[in-house]
Amino acid sequence: MTMPAAGAVPTVGAVPTVGAVPAVGAVAAAAAPQAGLAVPGVAAAAVPPAGAVAPGAAAAAAPAATLPALAGAAAAGAAGAAAAGAAGAPAAALPAGAAAAAPASAAASATGAGAAAAPIIAASPLLTAPGAKAPKTFRIGCLVPLTGGKNNTGRAVQAAVEMAINELAPKRLPGTKVELVCRDSICTDVPSLNTAAKLARSDNVDAIIGDVCSGASLASSSVANKFQLPMISPASTSMALSTANDYFFRTVPSDKHQGHFAAAQMKARGLKNAVVAYADGSYGQGLSFSFIAAFTRDGGKAYPVAVPLDSDNATSALAEISRVKADSVFVASNNPAYTANLIKAVKGANLPNSVTFFMGDSMMDPSLARIAGAATVAGVQGSDVSFGTPEFKAAFLNATAGSGIAYVAKASHAYDAAEALLEAYRRAAAGAGGGDPEGPAIIAELANVRFAGASGPIEFDEFGDLAYNATASYAVLEFSPAGEVTLVEGIRR
Repeated sequence: MTMPAAGAVPTVGAVPTVGAVPAVGAVAAAAAPQAGLAVPGVAAAAVPPAGAVAPGAAAAAAPAATLPALAGAAAAGAAGAAAAGAAGAPAAALPAGAAAAAPASAAASATGAGAAAAPIIAASPLLTAPGAKAPKTFRIGCLVPLTGGKNNTGRAVQAAVEMAINELAPKRLPGTKVELVCRDSICTDVPSLNTAAKLARSDNVDAIIGDVCSGASLASSSVANKFQLPMISPASTSMALSTANDYFFRTVPSDKHQGHFAAAQMKARGLKNAVVAYADGSYGQGLSFSFIAAFTRDGGKAYPVAVPLDSDNATSALAEISRVKADSVFVASNNPAYTANLIKAVKGANLPNSVTFFMGDSMMDPSLARIAGAATVAGVQGSDVSFGTPEFKAAFLNATAGSGIAYVAKASHAYDAAEALLEAYRRAAAGAGGGDPEGPAIIAELANVRFAGASGPIEFDEFGDLAYNATASYAVLEFSPAGEVTLVEGIRR
């Protein structure tokens, strides 16, 4: 396609598209990765050949937007975030005075209904089409859930990455155009795999930020390894992702630490008899087993209940709570519908003893309050990665005002993920004589990046995980009566 010349900004409502726009449902074929991509832990992911549609992948195939990060665009980027978010579309970082192209549909809504039917590009005079990189361009893929139950976290991650690029790229990488291409992963393994392949093959990205859910990151990290693309997640915490000498990094610590932190917090509250309701997948298994080991070591009793990944039926957990007369429930699930049903079932069961809920990090998300009702979850606490500085939270809320995006802890970790990538690229480019560095050079520098981030100290261990910090890695959060996730006073990083 022919892009607008510098200074020529399309009128509002004109949406330039990439090539011929496929009909709804016909987009997914382009997203299927080439044969040979291995998917760790995903039995169904014998990857289809190019052109085949993986089950459940149709909604994930269309990118949300391709976004440039330009010098002096911070203020306009914040405005773009607010305007786009109000319609549920991703926020666009545009240069001052540029008009944002209206999305072709409002399908990627705040309620998570549907995905965009065709690729949409935010109107910017300096934007290049996906697959056609301009010289001295660092193109970052953004692989996040823009639809589904985790869409608020996905949109918050995208907004935070845009903030980081707008604020930091002009200073760190002068003379280099930094672009952001965001696509919907739905936070599910096969769609995430297919979408990562689309970012790598069609969008020609140099690195990827994402995914949010651990199972999705396990699947899509195989694409990063195959194409030698640095991939950094701001949210995936499963122990299964701790692998040395690969292309996957994360700005969050492994769940082997979170399980111990959550157990200590529950013991400090006098809780001794816990049912552990965990999603039967990589995230739930790792977090629950880590929790059980720490909780029972310190004298507590734990009764695990495995829950199928796609189930929202809380009957088995409720029966176990009643049988063992549990005083507490630890939830290691990333399914807000299941968790909402479990809380409602316990509250409506007229049990002879009170039951305290404590959540793993994935459920400390406004999506749970939206599904269960704010009154239902008010006062419920849980562990999460560090909450971010008050200054960052204020800046985030200002940048996303009017968008409907609620603040989550992972936003600060997303900002730090983007900063780490920009710094690694800067160092690698210097080593390449100022040229465009390749993935192996970027990942080598990423391993050595250290800085004080919006989420806390950023330093990676030998597995590419955020190095655990006993005083900074975790916080206890609580749902307010309004359904917001708030930091518990006195427990700070």
